[in-house]
Amino acid sequence: MEKMTEKHFSIWQNLPWFKVQRHGFADAVRWWLPAIVVIQLGVTLISAAVPALLVRLLGARTGLPTLLVAMIGIGLGLGCLQFGQVVVDAFMQQKSVSVRLEMFTKDGADYLHIPFTAAADAQVRAKRAESMTYGYGGDTSGVGVFYGALVHTVQNAFLILVDALILGGASWWISAAIVATTVLAFYPQQSFQRFRRAKQKTMEDQWNPRSYVQHSSFQEENGKDIRLYHMADWYQQKYEHFVDLDTVANRSIERRRFWVRSLSALLTLVRNGVGYGLLVFLAVNQHISLSQFTFYFTLLTTVGTTGEAVLTQYGLLRGANADINTGRRFLDWADDVIKAMPQGKTTPNFGTAPLTVVFDHVTFTYPDGAAPVLNDISFTLHGGERVALVGLNGAGKTTITMLMMGLLTPDKGTITINGVDIQTISPAALRHYFAPVFQESTVFAGTVGYNVAMTHDYDPAKVKAAIAEADLTDAIAALPHGIKTELTTYLHDDGVTLSGGQTQKLMIARALYRDAPILLLDEPTAALDALAESALYQHYQKMATGKTSLFISHRLASTRFSDRILFIQHGQIAASGSHDELLAKSPEYAELYHTQSQYYDEDQSSEEAAQDA
Repeated sequence: MEKMTEKHFSIWQNLPWFKVQRHGFADAVRWWLPAIVVIQLGVTLISAAVPALLVRLLGARTGLPTLLVAMIGIGLGLGCLQFGQVVVDAFMQQKSVSVRLEMFTKDGADYLHIPFTAAADAQVRAKRAESMTYGYGGDTSGVGVFYGALVHTVQNAFLILVDALILGGASWWISAAIVATTVLAFYPQQSFQRFRRAKQKTMEDQWNPRSYVQHSSFQEENGKDIRLYHMADWYQQKYEHFVDLDTVANRSIERRRFWVRSLSALLTLVRNGVGYGLLVFLAVNQHISLSQFTFYFTLLTTVGTTGEAVLTQYGLLRGANADINTGRRFLDWADDVIKAMPQGKTTPNFGTAPLTVVFDHVTFTYPDGAAPVLNDISFTLHGGERVALVGLNGAGKTTITMLMMGLLTPDKGTITINGVDIQTISPAALRHYFAPVFQESTVFAGTVGYNVAMTHDYDPAKVKAAIAEADLTDAIAALPHGIKTELTTYLHDDGVTLSGGQTQKLMIARALYRDAPILLLDEPTAALDALAESALYQHYQKMATGKTSLFISHRLASTRFSDRILFIQHGQIAASGSHDELLAKSPEYAELYHTQSQYYDEDQSSEEAAQDA
């Protein structure tokens, strides 16, 4: 899979990228930027001309009515321009937020569509978190700043150019001073942005551990351990460590920013000294009139403000562009990965007969794995057969189920269902064939009915039937609203949290509701007590009737309900057959079984003694 690399794009390279993303960003800039520039130019020139006009009218002893009419007219015109400026600024801000939210949505959609191995990769998750935070996660960085900074940079740069040309009417030395000091001020600003980016990269490198500490400290399931083992101090130390790192980095950034601003202030002092000095000289020597002096003086004053603004906005623009490059890191990579994924086109019609699954010389290695988890593995699940898959932890049992469902892609070999390579089947159609129960029980923030059916449009009778088959009827009936009771407290304060055993049964009900032709049970009894486990084994035969099923369990005693057992060891099928056959021909299986039987019998005896007492 392609690695996620950091690429650097200029401001002008990112503008076409926005257009390709179809966010309407480039179109908004093309149509609204000229309007903003013209409006701001009008406001600036009129504001500078008003004092000069007053001086001229007063010098000509113009009557009060004429003065009032002129001032009212100018005021109305200026007010209309300023109102237009407010409207356009509001539109641009709205567009900026809209673009950011669209990219935020695309981020989530891309993450759900990239391969499962990529989504589960810690480095990918960390880079995605960085991309989201800096690129489009808020209004203070990336897209949230880029839009406004681009507009105001162009707007203020154009104003400085026009002001310089107009002031050239008084003296070209003034124009030269404006252009020279503005250009000179850009270089330290660029140096500062490179320095800021380097420091920001240092903070980005801490994102993954920082995110883990922040997330894990607030997880409800961690609360008991944090308090029991006095981990609050450890979390506090970690938080303080990350705060110290940020403080050091931000202090050095602000120190550099101070010197850049000091140099900018010095250049402004030079520009104003040259400009004001020349204007006074020209006025004293009567090369310009008093009204002209007033106009040029006012305009030169606005140049100082505009010059500061263009440097500030350009700095923000470069910083935002660097943030967007971070944001593009994940989005561009995800687009490339999704395009490179083999897109199955077929939706086979297998009919109603049980399905046969074949692994043919399959090898699989996890990304950055030192060795294959599965190495040239071959086996067949015959239609309607109940197969148990057993082996030590890390042998590759769960990996087999992930490969079977198409969540992982083999390095070598093929996996077929009724003779059809699963790589040629559309992902949606492929996953429709499976009803899995995973080791990790995921309860979503929704109703019981939603968690069973995994859709809001469910059949209540079918949900209740699945709950009954999973032996969960009494527990659900005791809830405040039955199958309409909200689970978890993430979205509802009155949500209910099920026990571990109830959650495991809920997962089984979810698989039963789906009623898919292939049943995958990956350690379904991990959270059940011995009695509940025994009841589930009895019920397993009914669940698997007419289906092809694969049952994974670390308790070998559970395999007696299976038609056949696959014993996996060192990434390969070490032995296959019935329980008695494996005891006879596989010393490793026999040793594992007898070891487990000893402890399992002891546990059962202890539970029975406790019940008798």
